Amino acid sequence: MFEFESCARWLEGIASCLRQDGFDCDMRTIRTADLQKLEIRLITTGALASLTVWGNGACDWDVMHKTTGQFVEHAWGLKLNGQPIEHAFARFLSLALPNSLAQISRLLSN
Repeated sequence: MFEFESCARWLEGIASCLRQDGFDCDMRTIRTADLQKLEIRLITTGALASLTVWGNGACDWDVMHKTTGQFVEHAWGLKLNGQPIEHAFARFLSLALPNSLAQISRLLSN
């Protein structure tokens, strides 16, 4: 079952690691009576990327090529209920950081 708070804690740790690695990474979390949402925005040498996780377990991401502005991938409404956030985030990072498998593995093992 999806738990927003544990997902938010895990992603906050990952965002901190990305910033320590020198990436332009911003994370914001909204928690109100009506809405739970967290968003990570990441700028890499080749991509502009954002990942949104909603309180109901839905996940969206956009990854755009930095210089052309073309979408690398646009995914909406993916459900995390049957899949850990780590799997979805690994897919997101593989698009935002192509050819960086070692760095992605290190981040996800923290």
